Amino acid sequence: MPLSLVKSAVETCHIKAVIFDMDGLLLDTETLSFESFIATAARYDLVVGIDAYRDMIGLNAATGIDILRAMLPSHMDAVAFKNEWLDVYRQLLLDDVPVKAGAHAFLASLHQMDMPRAVATSSSGQKARAILQKTGLMPYIQHVTGGDEVPAGKPAPDVYLDAARKLGIDA
Repeated sequence: MPLSLVKSAVETCHIKAVIFDMDGLLLDTETLSFESFIATAARYDLVVGIDAYRDMIGLNAATGIDILRAMLPSHMDAVAFKNEWLDVYRQLLLDDVPVKAGAHAFLASLHQMDMPRAVATSSSGQKARAILQKTGLMPYIQHVTGGDEVPAGKPAPDVYLDAARKLGIDA
């Protein structure tokens, strides 16, 4: 993305900072998460679709477990299923974390402009920082707030408010 285009948008809209979500916006981790969800379900001969998965996207861990409990057969332990799903997901992340097209260039443009930048994610802060480092995006990010680092996870605004606070921006 041309720097002049980014500068023009920032000046026109009077943007003071940019706070990004991570999964699905900067990184295509949601595809990996869905693949690992399907693979874990298949181990138990469960047939699940995209709608079941979509219901859990972006939510905090407790809410996600509640949705899993409602979806899984009553004899299955939702926490154990979630842990197994995360193990499969982590294995996929070891191989590759796809960066969304244009993410590096856009972040580099904001960095050149000294625009304050943060990531606010429902993922754990430690996991987010590790993935951003692995993908080469972390040098462009000044602060990361994970869902485990605030009192209320998404859909509550706490991760975004904390990221804005870390950037010195009134929200």
